[in-house]
Amino acid sequence: MAEEIGAFSTPDAQRVWKATLAVEKGAGDRNQVSAILEPEPIQFLNDTSETIPAYACMQVTGTQEQASRNIFVVKKPLLATNMLDDQFLFNTQYEVPAGEYGTAQTGCIFRAINSSTIVAGERIGPVPGAWTVGKGSFFTYLGNDATQANCIRITTNDALILASAVSGIPARSGLTLGKNSVGVYRLAISGTDRTIDNTGITITAYNLASDPVASGAWVLLKRLSNIFVVIWEDCPT
Repeated sequence: MAEEIGAFSTPDAQRVWKATLAVEKGAGDRNQVSAILEPEPIQFLNDTSETIPAYACMQVTGTQEQASRNIFVVKKPLLATNMLDDQFLFNTQYEVPAGEYGTAQTGCIFRAINSSTIVAGERIGPVPGAWTVGKGSFFTYLGNDATQANCIRITTNDALILASAVSGIPARSGLTLGKNSVGVYRLAISGTDRTIDNTGITITAYNLASDPVASGAWVLLKRLSNIFVVIWEDCPT
């Protein structure tokens, strides 16, 4: 009886089998074999005390080196104040117990678990304190997915961010940018209209201008390096 040294999941076993067939046929075309093989997996460590569910949205908090591999450390999205400054991964179809390692989805379209009512084209984002996505920024809703309940398809969207400078934003002082917390909003879809909807998320916005941003003014933000900079302010006369 052969000694059992490991086991593949069904999808992984199918990929290995297809790659083996391609090589044995002597295809010779490296592109053919590469098209069958998956890209290098994105591995992560569950740095929480709970099991990460399938297709969960995970916040990256750091990396660690293990056996010449770079592994991401993830937690449940918790920090609403810097939610849009951080990076996020999405788990695959397998649950990952606390303290264990898992593999994240690759590509530009992801499966995620949704917790709000949305329609195609709306922007969504991570939900603080949950493994789900909901109204916000960062991603665009593409449609539902029949894989499991509340599963949807989303794609990255790093477009402009609409915000309200509730307490204003100080002007730049010399070479130091002014900064303050702002509330993040989104444009919701209501029939043929667009309405402004509060996401409940706050982030830090930076002001490059030599004039301050007025309290309560609507602003548009653009990511610059790892911060969000005001590029437009509503200035009613």
